[in-house]
Amino acid sequence: MDVKDELNFYPLQVHSYYDFFESAMTPEEYAKGLMANGYSGGSLTDFLSFKGIAKYSNEFSKYNLNFVSGIEINLVEKEEFFTLLLYVQNEEGYRFILSLINSGKKVFNISDFNNITGVAAIIKSDNSNFFDKWSNSFSHFIASLASLFKMFYIGVEIYSEGEKEIAAEIRKNAKMHSIQTIAIPEIKYLSKSYFRRYCLLQAIKHKKLVDDYLNLPQCFFMLSKKALTKIYTEEEIKATSILASSCSFNIFSSRGDIYHFFKRKGWRICFAAYIFIYLPWFSTLEKVINSDYPGLHIINIPFDDMIPFCEYFIIPYVLWFLYVVAACIYMYFKADNKEFIQFALSLIIGMSLALTICMIYPNGLTLRPDPIPDNFCGKIINTLYAIDTSTNVFPSIHVYNSLAVNFALLRCKALKGHTLTKTLSSILCILICLATMFLKQHSVIDVIGAIILYIILYIFIYVIDYSKFKKA
Repeated sequence: MDVKDELNFYPLQVHSYYDFFESAMTPEEYAKGLMANGYSGGSLTDFLSFKGIAKYSNEFSKYNLNFVSGIEINLVEKEEFFTLLLYVQNEEGYRFILSLINSGKKVFNISDFNNITGVAAIIKSDNSNFFDKWSNSFSHFIASLASLFKMFYIGVEIYSEGEKEIAAEIRKNAKMHSIQTIAIPEIKYLSKSYFRRYCLLQAIKHKKLVDDYLNLPQCFFMLSKKALTKIYTEEEIKATSILASSCSFNIFSSRGDIYHFFKRKGWRICFAAYIFIYLPWFSTLEKVINSDYPGLHIINIPFDDMIPFCEYFIIPYVLWFLYVVAACIYMYFKADNKEFIQFALSLIIGMSLALTICMIYPNGLTLRPDPIPDNFCGKIINTLYAIDTSTNVFPSIHVYNSLAVNFALLRCKALKGHTLTKTLSSILCILICLATMFLKQHSVIDVIGAIILYIILYIFIYVIDYSKFKKA
């Protein structure tokens, strides 16, 4: 059996750096560890805390990993203490567990779980005498606890050879009680290389020296699937995936319709609405800043005269409108949220800055040829010249938008492997940039200005990792 393909294990007992002194594992480390081991997702079970679920869930979403929200609580029965792991299956379960967290209690009893819904549970069998405490009385307790949950398991932890014998006894007794066992190796650090960091936390917690903990067994790290199959049964590993699949709760999609709407659709709606800002803004500029405007800066340069007029470039120039609109529609429906936000920001900020520059620095050209060739392309150019003035040209929005569209499409995950589409986009982008100069709609200065503007915004939007500033 191919372990990697057949057994889909979910770590279900994991501590975050929000569980003070128990772990220093960051969301990034956890997510990358899951990816490295081929896991589809994992859980977070900090003690009586949901503090980490938003940040860790958000990190998981970057890697398309499934996240299971959970907590760890103390359960008491006849002065005996147990550890119970609870997992959120839906909104009702989230609200119930939240009520436990907000109750102010540190220890719970079985009566606290009456009328519970939307929660899966695992009781830890971390004592060698787990099934020998009160014989019939204990059996009744386990049966009563199991009856409260639609999904209830007895968790098995194995960290040494000696514990394998204990696990075998636990499995035997669990089967007698008709309860499924489940693999729950505890994770507090990613790998053995992080053990010293964990020891430091323990030293601080107990006010001792780090050296006092360095000789302890290295147990609480993430195991590979191969290592798991050596100590847990196939059923116990598969049970983790079954439990995880029952947990459909997502804190971001469930924490209010307004937030969910803006996260998923807000940027897309705002982007579409920007056209109602841009068009009146551009139209007003065209009317106010015309060829007769006092203080108009003519930005022709001698190099412009060296570029011949070619009416056939009107074809890629006009295709610009279809190119931009088609790209916007495609990105709207196909790009993921991050890709679309970056694309929207590049267009909105770039076009707004271009118009602002024209307001501060009124500019225009005197490059248009006279007469225009009397052919089909020439007639289109005459129409273009009539509706589009030779002012407000620096930087070229035609060029800027073409660059923004092309690089957004090149980066789009939905177009991965679509080499022809990307090639055609790049060719059309280049032709549009050339067309602005060969039609005498723009100066070389306008094109260079647009390129520089896009490079600057590309760095700020796509290159800089702003998460580093948040950490700092």
